[in-house]
Amino acid sequence: MTVVGKTLSYGNGRLDDGKALADLGFEIGDYLDVAII
Repeated sequence: MTVVGKTLSYGNGRLDDGKALADLGFEIGDYLDVAII
């Protein structure tokens, strides 16, 4: 498993907002694991 980014509840995490999953190498059929902590 690879960490591809973080979503933060404050304004410092905005650099990755413009990236699509395809830009990170994801393709149709890939699994995406999301944890909300």
